[in-house]
Amino acid sequence: MNQQWHSMPFGEVLRVLKSRNEGLFDQDIETRYKEYGLNIIPEKERKPLLVIFVSQFNNVLMYILLGAAVISFFLKDFIEAAVIMVAAILNIIVGFVQEYKAENALYALRSVLKSTCRVRRGGVYKEIDAKELTVGDIVALRLGDRIPADGRIIRADDLEINESSLTGESMPVAKSIEPVELGKTVPDRTNMAYKSAVVSRGNGEFVVTAIGLETEIGKIAKQISGHMDESTPLQKVLARFSKGMGILVLVLALLIFAFGVITGREIFDMFQVAVALAVAAIPEGLVIAVTAVLAIGMQRLLHYHGLVRNLLAAETLGSTTVICVDKTGTITEG
Repeated sequence: MNQQWHSMPFGEVLRVLKSRNEGLFDQDIETRYKEYGLNIIPEKERKPLLVIFVSQFNNVLMYILLGAAVISFFLKDFIEAAVIMVAAILNIIVGFVQEYKAENALYALRSVLKSTCRVRRGGVYKEIDAKELTVGDIVALRLGDRIPADGRIIRADDLEINESSLTGESMPVAKSIEPVELGKTVPDRTNMAYKSAVVSRGNGEFVVTAIGLETEIGKIAKQISGHMDESTPLQKVLARFSKGMGILVLVLALLIFAFGVITGREIFDMFQVAVALAVAAIPEGLVIAVTAVLAIGMQRLLHYHGLVRNLLAAETLGSTTVICVDKTGTITEG
């Protein structure tokens, strides 16, 4: 429903939405749930255990480690293969446990952060879960309330709303019920209330005009939902290191193999020597050392109330010394 609600008298808004001053009645609710759905902005689903487990293999050093173990096994160097596999398994277990604990903590935090609102339905005020709001509901606003949906204000008693979460402006906006000129942008629509904003003064009421992903904040969420995760600085450094080390080890192994063959040694013997050199040059302990350090860093960040979902991201957050924000605390990329 793409209407210019701010330019319409609130009586006209109620008429178009087929609502009334008493609010919606029970017979209206189910019909509107079917038409508009629930007032929710979908969040990323909880990571399955298998996804968290498989993600532990997703780094170049782990590939090299597993490759070295396989080669050692085929060369019948079982002790070397066992040592490498133990290092790999320890790395996987530590990484898996830390990320699983962080995922559980985040999920538990979301489950307790439930939003409620006060609506008028059938002429009676009632407290409901914000996700049960629908288009046409009349919502009461009081000091400190976080607005649960977008809507046209129909009553404003010294009402001011802080919209910094949406517009970036730290000063609260004085609200009224008067129509606003057609074409005004969101910050200038002084007769509208927007989801995620907070009542900083007074009280009032609004009729819901948009819920969920159709709200202004929901549209922003849709735009950023396709954002791809970027590699952390540590991932980039480890990738460069692994690539450089891999090339160096391969070149040295080829040179030793070629030198042995040229000097008359058995080809198979020189192949074994070259492979053994390559395996010996791989720093098996580096992977587990990096994982252990990141796990410790993750715990220390948690002590300072910083919850990190991804083990490698602990280094990124932990090494941050300056965060540039505007006056509202908004972090903007661009």
